Amino acid sequence: MTTNGPGGSGGQHSYLRDGALVGAIAAAIIGALVAVFLKYGPEGNGDSGKAASPPSSVAPLPSADDTTPAPSPSGETSPPSPPDDTSGGAGESSPPGENGGSGTGGSGDAGGSGGSGGTEPPGPVTSYLSDLDPVGGLGNYKHTGPATVQRTTYGNSVIFSLNSFNPGAKTVTYNVPAGVKEFHATVGLDEKTESGCRVFFQVSLDGNPVDKGFTLPLGQTHEVIEKIGDAGRLMITVNGVESPSGKTNGTCRAVWGDARLS
Repeated sequence: MTTNGPGGSGGQHSYLRDGALVGAIAAAIIGALVAVFLKYGPEGNGDSGKAASPPSSVAPLPSADDTTPAPSPSGETSPPSPPDDTSGGAGESSPPGENGGSGTGGSGDAGGSGGSGGTEPPGPVTSYLSDLDPVGGLGNYKHTGPATVQRTTYGNSVIFSLNSFNPGAKTVTYNVPAGVKEFHATVGLDEKTESGCRVFFQVSLDGNPVDKGFTLPLGQTHEVIEKIGDAGRLMITVNGVESPSGKTNGTCRAVWGDARLS
């Protein structure tokens, strides 16, 4: 059953108009809000969806497989490469006089020419008379070996045994080796000599005595140093001056201790 309010059917039509008007206003408001949201919302702005481009001044990072090294920062220089030790170093010179260098002091040997090695010829070798063969062979009651004179033993000695059975001077001659300059010896009577002996000693070169000689008793020694010069032969002489007292066969042992040419 339909109830008509005041005004009858005209009141019903009034309510319908008012509801339609209200709906139209609400729809308009909602449409406006939707338009605003679409325009100014997070996705509605046409520029807001675009990602901001990186500044043009920032260089892009190299990719993982990019083998090209990054350029050095501006103003920084690379350290100099160390010199190659195996190339001989054209700019590095050897110290003077070392390893054949061309610096001051020689080209190999100090102060020398560097061509012959700088070695000096060896000096003359000492020749002991005890190791040389005398001219004419052995004899004259002479032998060689060690002898002790005044408590000193000379291992390379020439020894003469003198007694009444072989009187007179005894001599031995030697050829002078090349290059020698002097004759040296320690002269005296050895410890086996009997008391009372006195012996005359003399040196000759090429048959000529170098001096008048000298005489020694038991218990004394004499150093002989004679220049050889150009002489080709050396002769040593001994002669018994006095025999042991009261003995006709007493022996005097005259020693040229370590007699040598050098």
